[in-house]
Amino acid sequence: MHKNRYRRIYPYDDTRVLVRGGETDYINASYIDGFRRRNAYISTLGPMAKQLGDFGQFWRMVWQQEVEKIVMLTNLVEGESTKCEQYWPHHNQRIPYGDIEVVCKVDKLYADFIWRQFTLSKNSEERSLHHLQFTSWPAKDVPDNVTSLIELRHRVNALPSTFNGPVIVHCSAGVGRTGTYIALDILTNEGEAEGAIDIPGCVLNMRQNRPNMIQTLSQYKFLHQALVHSLTIEWSLSKRDHFHEYMTMSSQQEVHKQFEKLQLNQEQKSDKEQQAMGRNRLLTIKNKKLADIPGDSNRPRLYLFLKPGESDYINAININSFKIKNRFLVAQTPLPDTVSDFITLAVQENCSCIISMEGHLEKHEGIGMYFPCDNQTIKKNMVSVRSSTGQSEIHFVKRMLHFDHEIKEQFYFCHECVLHSLNATENAA
Repeated sequence: MHKNRYRRIYPYDDTRVLVRGGETDYINASYIDGFRRRNAYISTLGPMAKQLGDFGQFWRMVWQQEVEKIVMLTNLVEGESTKCEQYWPHHNQRIPYGDIEVVCKVDKLYADFIWRQFTLSKNSEERSLHHLQFTSWPAKDVPDNVTSLIELRHRVNALPSTFNGPVIVHCSAGVGRTGTYIALDILTNEGEAEGAIDIPGCVLNMRQNRPNMIQTLSQYKFLHQALVHSLTIEWSLSKRDHFHEYMTMSSQQEVHKQFEKLQLNQEQKSDKEQQAMGRNRLLTIKNKKLADIPGDSNRPRLYLFLKPGESDYINAININSFKIKNRFLVAQTPLPDTVSDFITLAVQENCSCIISMEGHLEKHEGIGMYFPCDNQTIKKNMVSVRSSTGQSEIHFVKRMLHFDHEIKEQFYFCHECVLHSLNATENAA
């Protein structure tokens, strides 16, 4: 029992993974069958020292099963709860786990996952292992969107494999998030091969291998939504060096068809998010007519200079880049009544660059100008904005915007912002 962590999460005898060479062959891990392949995955508890001591038992399992890929679907700590402990070495660190030595060669942070590459050595033999930790699955919930998990799956499947051993997948208990990811992989493979899928049948089959696979209704719904995307939109990865060739081979009709499929796949919003969108839609003074309205889950909140009773709303959302969370702020061009909010947002979020896709702002009716003419200054709230043209080309104008705002009496902070304004027609934009 001391090798287990959660009540009722115990492997069945006929599908449990046996680890040879220790004081016991037991580890809380189960083989899971894949599509047309026995024992394609190993589902296991998130390793903890209380169950595994120095983690030697886990790494012996990795070596004996010829594992080359580990998919980790939890953060180490979520809220106040420890979900898993760090069972691997830090970058460039070398640690022996029993008779297996592990070195972390690569540790790269991306917006939704961390990619690590280890070298394992035992006696005189060396092997390579890829470790992908998905960091965007919130505790007791499901990811905000399905695309990040689908992209993780593609990245895992694109990694090279020498031994063709099982993929280890784990979260904390090794059943909920783990079952959702494995089912997504199985059913996508089945759908692509057979043209049909059996979702409840897949879950029942997994539960024959390990109890409670896919624990919650929200995870089960999320699986359905993810499969809609993975089976109807082309998700194949194209290497950078081959992208020109890919575009040459893709006709305009194929690109148009791809876009049509994207239009059909609308993200499902939670009830809470739908209610937030409804509330924000009522703030007509802050939204353009017919504008898309954000909810609350991924929009920035105004707090700088906010007075009691004022709304923190601005029509803007955070968007991740490939490597950095919330790298971009996508906002509507300010209205006359929201210029102060726009400037406040730029200062509050320490923006270094504003890219305007709307050329000649001064010529548009109903647009709020958030920068003055050259060498002049405007003041909104407690922020003064001074502008100077740095470069003027056929297709864009580059200006330097100097933001000065008073935080406390006698204290000023200077913020520089570069603005590219496209000098283009509406159709070109």
